[in-house]
Amino acid sequence: ASSVEAEFFKQLDKALKARGTLDVLRQGLKLIPNINFRFCFFKPASSLNPDLVRLYEANILSVIRQVRYSQKSENALDAVLFVNGIPVATLEFKNLLTGSTFKHAEKQYKSDRPPAGEPLLTFRRGALVHFALDEDNVSMTTRLQNGKTRFLPFNRGHEGGAGNPEVRDEFRVAYLYKDLPEGAAVFGRGKWLSVIGRFVHLEKNEGKEALIFPRFHQLDAVTKMMDHARTLGPGNNYLIQHSAGSGKSNTIGWTAHQAI
Repeated sequence: ASSVEAEFFKQLDKALKARGTLDVLRQGLKLIPNINFRFCFFKPASSLNPDLVRLYEANILSVIRQVRYSQKSENALDAVLFVNGIPVATLEFKNLLTGSTFKHAEKQYKSDRPPAGEPLLTFRRGALVHFALDEDNVSMTTRLQNGKTRFLPFNRGHEGGAGNPEVRDEFRVAYLYKDLPEGAAVFGRGKWLSVIGRFVHLEKNEGKEALIFPRFHQLDAVTKMMDHARTLGPGNNYLIQHSAGSGKSNTIGWTAHQAI
C-alpha cells in the first residue's frame, strides 16, 4: 500500500510541475488507463443530477495557519487555503495597530519569499494566488518574482476611489471571509470554488504566460449580472461603469462565457 501511495504522490507532483495546479484541479489526474483521480468538483449547472451535487458538496475547503513551507529556511506563511488538500492561496497578514500594513506584507513576499526551489511559491506549480492584507486593504499577485513581483489591489473600492468602505462591527476586509448584504464571502465555499472553476485562467501570449485572477470589481460585476439573470431571466440590459485599465475585456469574456 505504501508503494501505491508513494507512486500516487510522485505522479501528482509530476502533474503539478508539468500542467500546473489549476489544470490538475480542473482536469484531474490519469494514472493508468481507467484510473482517474479528480481533485475538485465544481458546482453543476443545474441540480438535475444528484450525484454531481453530492460530489460538489463533498469538496473539503481548509485553512492552515503558520505554514512552514521551506527546507532552506525557517520561513512560515501566515495562512494557506487548500481545496481537497491542494494549496490554492497563501496569505500574509499585517496589523495596523503595530504600524505594519499590507504594503509591508507585499514587501515580505518580494524580499523574503524567494520562489526558486519552493513548490508552494512557484508560478503555476504552487498556490494560484498570494494575498497581502491588513485590516483595511488587500492586494494580490499570481506570480512571485522577488523584487519584480507586481501586486494588484483586491479592494471593493470606496466612494468612487480606492480602498474599502467601513463594515459595521468588522474589519474593512470582512468581505473576504464573511457573507455581507452586498455579497457572499470571497473565501466562502460557493464563491471560492466558482473563482477557481470559472474565473482563473492561464493566458498565453507570444510565448509568455500569465495566470489571470479576477480583481474584486470584476468578480463582483460578473457575479451580480449572473445572479440577476438567473433570478429574473434573459432580456435585461446591463451597464457597467469602468475606468481605463480596469480589465473590461476579461469582465466581458467571463460574463459571456458564464452566460453561455
